[in-house]
Amino acid sequence: MAKQLFWANGIPSFISTKGVNTITTPSIGDFSDNTGIGEIINFGSGTTVAGKLYYLHTTGAWTAVDADAVASGATQLLAIALGTAPSTDGMLIKGVARVDAGFVNGTPVVGKVVYISEEVGEFDFVAPSGTNDFIRAVGYCLATTGGDILISFDPSQEYVELPVTAGAEALNDLDDVTYSTDDGDLTITSLDTIIAGALTIDSSGDITLDADGDQVTMKFGSAAGQIDFSNENSGDGIIQQKVDSKDLVFKQYDGYEVARVHDNEGMGGFGYRKLIVNVDEDLDLSSVADAIPYSGAVFSVEMSGETAIEITLPTATTNAEGAKLTGWNCSVIIATAAVQNVTIVRGDDDTGPDYISGIVLSGDATPNAMTIGSNVVTFVGALTAAGNRVDITCIGADEDNTFYSAQAFCGQ
Repeated sequence: MAKQLFWANGIPSFISTKGVNTITTPSIGDFSDNTGIGEIINFGSGTTVAGKLYYLHTTGAWTAVDADAVASGATQLLAIALGTAPSTDGMLIKGVARVDAGFVNGTPVVGKVVYISEEVGEFDFVAPSGTNDFIRAVGYCLATTGGDILISFDPSQEYVELPVTAGAEALNDLDDVTYSTDDGDLTITSLDTIIAGALTIDSSGDITLDADGDQVTMKFGSAAGQIDFSNENSGDGIIQQKVDSKDLVFKQYDGYEVARVHDNEGMGGFGYRKLIVNVDEDLDLSSVADAIPYSGAVFSVEMSGETAIEITLPTATTNAEGAKLTGWNCSVIIATAAVQNVTIVRGDDDTGPDYISGIVLSGDATPNAMTIGSNVVTFVGALTAAGNRVDITCIGADEDNTFYSAQAFCGQ
């Protein structure tokens, strides 16, 4: 015996009709916001919002749907909440409901399909389109007013994942391939080559290349170019040019070459471009953090005829800074000579246990044009000449001491 639905005094009622399955649906105005009629179950746990869309979680709790994740409503039982307590207010699993405009996305159109939205717990007239979203229809729009909709709610048991789930299922059909729609992991137990046109790997997080064979190979122009990144015998990290008689070149953003590993007819060699820093006033490198980027730099000094110039070397204040500073080095070269001195001093303002020691090689140059003494290197303004230089290296440092070795050269 079929039943016919009608409204009497604002209350939905059913009458039986022989041999006919008919539901006479009232107008949208007969419903209050977020109410419905049809198959209603008083079941499950959780706290709900009337009019929103939920799925039944494996825990037995009703959870808001989300088209951004397959695990959040693609395959589960769906229902529209009729109140805040599923076990007493009820959950509409099939029927007709009026849904408030605040839970509806897109432009409502009578007769159009309604989908699970990418907005949590809501409905949408536009199918989701984001990567790893899923599309699942939940009914059709019967009427609309002020953005509210009257929906014939009858969720589809089918869904489509983006990228298309059929592709993932085809991958899973391969013996050595497993694709997880839950976490997006793709596992391939045996893969020799990926053949593609232009290929972009775009990750919102880190990209890890994990090769148990201890080697990652990058090829350029088929076999014309190849560089290997390897961890030889799980030991030293190695970058190796794999084309004979070719150099390995390092360039910065603007294209300037800064370093080159030479083939040199198989004997090898390494060359690099020094950092040149022009100095025409005091330079304070006493902070280890500030000084580290200048390791290996050449400070080209333009002496002044009016004021002396002082260059302050870095000093370690902790053992960790000492470890970073040991091996730090620089060169100071006079580009333009003048009458005022240039001095290189310790970073502890001459009050602590930092040390500068070394020798001056003058040859036929003017005596005392450069001096190293009392932990100070001095270019004597009245005597020194352009081209005179000193090379300085930190040979050891900890929280108590910083030691520098200096070699000075007077060319004139």
